[in-house]
Amino acid sequence: MQNKSEILIDLIVQNNANITESRNSSHKPLDLLILLILNQSTSDVLADKAFEQLKKDYPNYEDLLQENNAFKLKKSIQVCGLSESKARYILNALNYLKQKNWLEENLSFIDNLSDEKALKELTSIKGVGIKSASCLLMFSFGRNTFPIDTHLFRIFQRIGDILPAKTTPKAAHKILQPYLKSDLAFIVHVSLIDLGRNICLGAPKKPLCQKCYLQTICESALV
Repeated sequence: MQNKSEILIDLIVQNNANITESRNSSHKPLDLLILLILNQSTSDVLADKAFEQLKKDYPNYEDLLQENNAFKLKKSIQVCGLSESKARYILNALNYLKQKNWLEENLSFIDNLSDEKALKELTSIKGVGIKSASCLLMFSFGRNTFPIDTHLFRIFQRIGDILPAKTTPKAAHKILQPYLKSDLAFIVHVSLIDLGRNICLGAPKKPLCQKCYLQTICESALV
């Protein structure tokens, strides 16, 4: 007999047969890592604008490290918010990679690491959390890691019986990852982001439960 998590995955796959394995190849891994730091607690649009300005001001990351000025970098990325802390995180990440002799655009050191070891290495960098590390591995390296963003976390909380009460987003990664150690991780991730943006809306908007293909197993929809 299937448990709720297995039923959930089956429903997602059945209702998203049109999604193909088309992963992000427009950014080199190092660029994506920096973009993911910029993307924390802001929209994709603003993060993209900040990244574009950063690349205009600093075409080469070595130049950025040579200057090593968080206050000046903050001005380049201020459009995305929290620019002071993000500037420090970016410089910290670049310095960490350079000290390890890993500062190159393809971050090829990851090719030699398992998912677990790569996540551990990446999240040891201050400013790089489990979601950012999982995204990097999924989209740049084709790994079956399973990033939990705000949309996915909200959906899993509403469905019930999958995440224990008071589970944090960080803890959710450890709980949910074992269910997605397969080639379904990408499809489920992308499908739920779409569902969260268009159907299972967050406050102050109300979710459109009547349009949701998960309503038959969702505790929030059944109330």
